[in-house]
Amino acid sequence: MIVRPIKNNEFQKSQELVKRVFEKAEFSDHEEVLIGKLRQETQYIPELDIVAVEDDELIGYVMLSTIQIGDYAKALCLGPIAVADDHQGMGIGAELIKYAENMATDLGFEAIHIMGYPEYYGRFGYEKASKFDISVDYPVEDKYFLIKELEPGALSEVKGLIEYQKSFGI
Repeated sequence: MIVRPIKNNEFQKSQELVKRVFEKAEFSDHEEVLIGKLRQETQYIPELDIVAVEDDELIGYVMLSTIQIGDYAKALCLGPIAVADDHQGMGIGAELIKYAENMATDLGFEAIHIMGYPEYYGRFGYEKASKFDISVDYPVEDKYFLIKELEPGALSEVKGLIEYQKSFGI
């Protein structure tokens, strides 16, 4: 398996994979459409649009997009992340997350936020964003609203509301 930035000719396949995976998800809001919109944003960073490929088949996907937390602009939002049904439980999601975090660090970002299950993302160091006095202006259960410092202490002076890219519609 190879994890790498997506190629332009894989855009449609990535959206199809995300659609298939999220059709069965407990929480879903047409993530495949969001991906297409984020790719049109001026803040889109191609290096943070990432796939896992095995034998020329796209088996995993993750995207990171820029967010603002007050005046702080060195943070990203992780999502969506998807692994093909027949490849789940094999560590592909973990590899995608590690690759994405390393790429984000290389590009100078210091924190990543995600809405996700703390039981899964906690093992990668994601913790409640409320610990840092970071929030959003819509209802979300605290335990799912997570963030990780890529640079220790990066969020020590950061507080406030997360602002997503317009494509999120939030």
